[in-house]
Amino acid sequence: RHFGYCTDDQARALIVAVKGNTQQPHVADWNLLEARYLAYLYYAFDEGTERFGNFLNYRCEWVTPVATEDVHAHAIWALAQTVAHTLNEGLRGLATLAYMPTGSIKTRVPNRRSSGCSVY
Repeated sequence: RHFGYCTDDQARALIVAVKGNTQQPHVADWNLLEARYLAYLYYAFDEGTERFGNFLNYRCEWVTPVATEDVHAHAIWALAQTVAHTLNEGLRGLATLAYMPTGSIKTRVPNRRSSGCSVY
């Protein structure tokens, strides 16, 4: 509990929530979980720098304001998965709004592994 939240974890959790809603709809309140994780990613993206923040402490301060390329790619992947697979049209719209400004990031990701995640 010293660190707070991590963009990479939130991105993976969003993918699980989106897939859970389509595969096991009665197991959890997937819409609530999708909304929570998507809101984090939306908040984490800085349009000015076109970068995701990485670690957010419990005071809502970015401890690591710029994420690694892998974290960026996972966040982009989670947004793409949400656009493609969510059952909630409102969340699809927000994910689309969050995904669109990341376009220039996808072309600048130098790491092949990270780039592969971002074009999924």
